[in-house]
Amino acid sequence: MELRDRQQAQAWVAAGMSLSRLAPIEESATIAAAWLIEAVSETGRLPPAGVVLDLGKLFSGHPLRRSTPLPAAPVLRAALRSYEDHVLGRIEASSKLDDVIDAFVGLNDEHRARAVGVLTASLMRRLNV
Repeated sequence: MELRDRQQAQAWVAAGMSLSRLAPIEESATIAAAWLIEAVSETGRLPPAGVVLDLGKLFSGHPLRRSTPLPAAPVLRAALRSYEDHVLGRIEASSKLDDVIDAFVGLNDEHRARAVGVLTASLMRRLNV
């Protein structure tokens, strides 16, 4: 899918943010935009906005506290549960997450966005997405 106009891009980002599985953070849209821009520059394509936002929040030390209710559609609900368990849950359980969080603490916003982009690209490559 190619996003060709501003409205289409805004709708796509809003939909992705609404599927984000972690609790909202202050200024989510502004932060998400910076993270998404960096993820695009690293991957050469646009990863799902909700995934980028979730990864950035996890790497920033926000707890894995699901705030968004699961959708009514069974297929989407199953996909989100699988994503929570197999992606977010595994990252949270990783012994390396604390090291990533510690590294993020010392970064300014620009470098933090860059790190989210690099880590998102790495995960997308590893998942072969």
